[in-house]
Amino acid sequence: MAATTTKKFDFSLEDIEKIRRLNAEGKSQRAIGAEFGCGYGPIQRVYRELGIKPQVEKALFSEQDIEHIKQMLIEEVSVKNIGKAFGKSQTPILRLLKDLGLKPTAKRLLTDDEMESLKKLHAEGKTQNEIATILDRGQSSISRAYQKLGLIGNIGKVMPFPEKIDEVVAVWNETQSVKETAAKLGIGLTTVGRALDKRGIEISQELTEAEKERIITLRQAGMTIKEIAIETDRGISTVLKYLHEAGFSGNLPRAPESISKTCNVCNITQSIDEFDKVNQTFRNDECSYTRRAVCRACWLLRKSISQAIKVQLEKSLSSKDGASCLAFLPYTILELRQHLESLFEPWMTWKNWGHYKMEDWDDNDPGTWVWHIDHIIPHANFKYTSMNDDLFKECWALSNLRPYSAKQNVRDNDRGLRKVNQD
Repeated sequence: MAATTTKKFDFSLEDIEKIRRLNAEGKSQRAIGAEFGCGYGPIQRVYRELGIKPQVEKALFSEQDIEHIKQMLIEEVSVKNIGKAFGKSQTPILRLLKDLGLKPTAKRLLTDDEMESLKKLHAEGKTQNEIATILDRGQSSISRAYQKLGLIGNIGKVMPFPEKIDEVVAVWNETQSVKETAAKLGIGLTTVGRALDKRGIEISQELTEAEKERIITLRQAGMTIKEIAIETDRGISTVLKYLHEAGFSGNLPRAPESISKTCNVCNITQSIDEFDKVNQTFRNDECSYTRRAVCRACWLLRKSISQAIKVQLEKSLSSKDGASCLAFLPYTILELRQHLESLFEPWMTWKNWGHYKMEDWDDNDPGTWVWHIDHIIPHANFKYTSMNDDLFKECWALSNLRPYSAKQNVRDNDRGLRKVNQD
């Protein structure tokens, strides 16, 4: 029977029909992949190429559940409460409704009676969270009602009892510290701040010179903004504002980088410039970044080997199927690096490993020379179809790899000095 072929995996027409059937039954892509002995990646590509729509959410609910959910929508039950009824979050409920072509219940405004109850509860000092629980409504509904009525939310443990505010003020006057006040009373820093605000007590936002110096010292020691705020008994916004003024961007200090770094693979301490910058972000014309834990040579070595294997497998209409080539090679990247270095000619370094350009090469100037990682028996001779193949192991054995002059490598191929097996 003829087979239909995706870019990475071969499936027969029977396989495609089976995939469609399993999908209709609510099987996930990962579960379907397990049926065929592959990862979910090839299945995902089949879905994309054939326009198959996943039916995963339906598998979470029985037909009886779905009918029950439809009835709850008619009764204007919120998605949040539907999720609670089935012990699930809102996300799978929303996805199910989308699959079924149904719309969630529109957000209901509080009734006049509920609004009156809200006013009374607020006057008693109840928080929005407590009111939402009492009225059995979502916090967003309560928040919208607060905005409509022009109310400001209460502050939890402190507001219901005015004497509690006096207790906060008394402890504050004794300690002059938000952190110590919160710790003694067992309440949050924000609650202390709001209680003091109710009595018209302002907490100074100005940092002393000693505090500024301490903040910089703690930041350079690697502490986070939150840790510094706790340590200095200052608000996060106050600490963050000062650090920005002092030349620190975001959560990464612009402290001078060390001049060297040790690679996690080869364990060689090298110049910091040998470790590429990654995760670069730009804010207020400033750049924040981190550096790879692996030096450029080791990183490119792994990348080039992986890419060469990937290309060869694609020629055989196969793929790595998401697996790492290192799990199949009989050596580590460090061992490969050491093997190649043992065969280096005097002019070879990791900095002149690269592509051959005839116009840049000068036979009289070794500074223009570059080298390749060469297969002594040409790579094209090995028609392997998976990384488990014996031919794969022969091809990538250390004994078949060497550093080789890029110019000579190109010449050998042009002259046909190393014949490629066409069988």
